Amino acid sequence: MPDIISAGVTAPASATTSGTIQLTRILRGTNVAPRLNADRGFKFSRVYPNSAGGQTSEGVGWVIGGAPTQTNQIDSDGQGQLWTTAAVAGSQAVISLNATVSGIVRGTELFSYGKFKTSADLTSQRIWGGLTDTGGGWANSDNPNTSNTMAFRYSSVVGANWFIYTSNGASSTATDYTVAVTANTLYQYVITTPIGGGNPSFSLYDNTDTLLGSTLTATLTLPATSTIFTPAGTDLRALIASARSIGWYYSMIGWQ
Repeated sequence: MPDIISAGVTAPASATTSGTIQLTRILRGTNVAPRLNADRGFKFSRVYPNSAGGQTSEGVGWVIGGAPTQTNQIDSDGQGQLWTTAAVAGSQAVISLNATVSGIVRGTELFSYGKFKTSADLTSQRIWGGLTDTGGGWANSDNPNTSNTMAFRYSSVVGANWFIYTSNGASSTATDYTVAVTANTLYQYVITTPIGGGNPSFSLYDNTDTLLGSTLTATLTLPATSTIFTPAGTDLRALIASARSIGWYYSMIGWQ
């Protein structure tokens, strides 16, 4: 997995011998996490699939939206789950970390991480990955201006590429990340904001932790620094009356 440093979040030298906190070490449950809290005030919450076919969480709980079917999916990319929507237009498959965490505001130094895999069929669907304040999911729209959002978005209606998307509750900006969405492909996203609520950065990685395209920084229609994020993790919407699927592997939020 990509490390937090490459995504723009600083860390104390005591966290690792190299002076960086690697995201892969946090995700594997090593003793880096306690040092995060002790040295920098970082806290984190995460949810991930388990071998029993359910979900395991640390920190706050999670919400599953849309009543998708869930099937264990263990492959070269790790322990995952295949989530499939109902065969109804607008049906949803979403996993979202709970909204009741005080302190997850844009004015803190925070990062959001997600890991998911596209299916063989990319038609008639919308995928979100990142942060929003709409609770257990995302608005059924390509441009949900009424929400506060910082996320990656793919919509088969809009085009073939990933976009970064920011909205402040009244207006929104979608910027082409210039990386095409590919079927049957694992993606990892990292979204970070510097302390004080500066401009957020968006990075997308493949299954080898290679950065896809270039990290982009958003400057327009940003949520207010007082915005409390849910935060939502990964969301899939079927845009027609036909089921759509996504492989889900990880959702995580960390903040200072």
